[in-house]
Amino acid sequence: MRLSRFAAGLHNLLHQLDDARVGLRSLEEPIDTTAPDGDLVIRAVDATLQLQAA
Repeated sequence: MRLSRFAAGLHNLLHQLDDARVGLRSLEEPIDTTAPDGDLVIRAVDATLQLQAA
């Protein structure tokens, strides 16, 4: 339950930032939506949520 809440929160945050054209770079995790492949992070979170829902 905790992981799904975290993933859902991260999903919402990433989409809100993306809609506002704001990038996210984590200092502790390999998350960087400002990199050329940054949208892969968002798609990976989306895919994770879809797998959890199935």
